[in-house]
Amino acid sequence: MLIQFILTFVFLLLLLNIFQQRTLGRVFKAVSLVVFLLATYIVIFPAVTTRVAKFAGVGRGADLVIYVCMAVGAYLLTMQYVRLRNTEFRIARLVQRLAIDKQRLEELMRADAGRQD
Repeated sequence: MLIQFILTFVFLLLLLNIFQQRTLGRVFKAVSLVVFLLATYIVIFPAVTTRVAKFAGVGRGADLVIYVCMAVGAYLLTMQYVRLRNTEFRIARLVQRLAIDKQRLEELMRADAGRQD
């Protein structure tokens, strides 16, 4: 019973933190709200997961929750890795572009200084 209160409180704190972020979009906040409501429902009524697990062909509700968390975690980790790699690539391209622009500017300044002499 105590774990239900603790987890519900933690979910509420996480949700409040998400809703205080101004940079997060409305869709993300709405999806977060649905996920946290579902998680809170599962914590308060754990027998529901057992019924869903039986329907899905899994022995226990706890096993189903673990499997779903593993799948979602693997997906999120993969997507985060892809975003990181794309960001690294974009930063490298930006640095290259800045280096080329800097070199062109220095060449123009030298050419301009040579004409003034």
